Amino acid sequence: MKQKDYNIISTKLKEDANILPFLTFPLTKMCNFRCVYCGEGGELSASMCEFQDFEKLKEKIIVAHRLGIRKFRLTGGEPFLYPHIKELLQFFNELGVYTLVNTNASLVAKNKDIIDELESNITFAVSLDSLKPDVFDAIVNRKNMYDRVIEGIKILSSANRLLRINMVVTRLNYEEVWNIIDFCSNLKCNLKLLDVVSVPLPYGNRKDLHISFTQLEEKLTVICDSKKVHQYSRGFGTPCFIYKHKGVEITAKSTWNGSHYDVNGICKSCNYFPCHEGLYDIFSLPDERIVGCRWSEESVEKKGISFEERLLNIAKVFQRADFCSREQNDAMKPYPTFVTDSLNKIRKE
Repeated sequence: MKQKDYNIISTKLKEDANILPFLTFPLTKMCNFRCVYCGEGGELSASMCEFQDFEKLKEKIIVAHRLGIRKFRLTGGEPFLYPHIKELLQFFNELGVYTLVNTNASLVAKNKDIIDELESNITFAVSLDSLKPDVFDAIVNRKNMYDRVIEGIKILSSANRLLRINMVVTRLNYEEVWNIIDFCSNLKCNLKLLDVVSVPLPYGNRKDLHISFTQLEEKLTVICDSKKVHQYSRGFGTPCFIYKHKGVEITAKSTWNGSHYDVNGICKSCNYFPCHEGLYDIFSLPDERIVGCRWSEESVEKKGISFEERLLNIAKVFQRADFCSREQNDAMKPYPTFVTDSLNKIRKE
């Protein structure tokens, strides 16, 4: 795919219009699943600790909102295992800012009381990779969780809080994509398809899991009612298309598509360039670091200046990041030691 196909936003326009990426808070390393395409610590793998001081977390959110960030994402691990998740959702509810929660939905029923109180600014994306209980068990490395997940999805749907299903497409479930589309059509929610990326200390082997869905996108192009560029991805991360089929908006995020990289800055001398993810969203980690990329320490805004200054600095990195195509899709080299050493240290403790 070429840059013009995605209508990429220029770095100058991002800077002049102060277009900002969204901010992610990975709340906890804990997860009750061990999905084969994920790894220990999930999206919090690069941090030595978890969010303990809830008041400080709220202060960071207020600062980011004041700077103009208007989308926040909560992830983990599993966000519903974060001890202050109810208070945090109530806080975002009062703030009125758009908030997306990535969850496996297995604990939604236990938190139905708070979900029923949420306003429309808070939505949920649920990981669901199979509608076959045996395949589901194999992917999440847990048994007897499928019914809980489906129950959680239905609760979110009934409360009008279900934005989409996230499906990681692998060799284990490739043939189920069309059934998942029908499932989303019945629920009147959207779908995001992702391929397998490299992760630290993985539970599965990427080469045994990865499968390209290029042919799938070609078929969607033929049968879809409409096709459009994903607006956010015009400026950050992996450019992708949204296909509308059976009333479902299907976002197809493939690592074959290239991504946005800071080629004259933090990505310039990186051993992993061009990595699978690129610069997609900013991570605020509980060890006080602000991270633009989980592959390189060069992307980490060190301590010593205020959270506000560090957030602004990394936002500028994202604004100057430009689109680069990728010509291969091999697994990345092993994660750098600043990530794996911290994980191994936590394991020993």
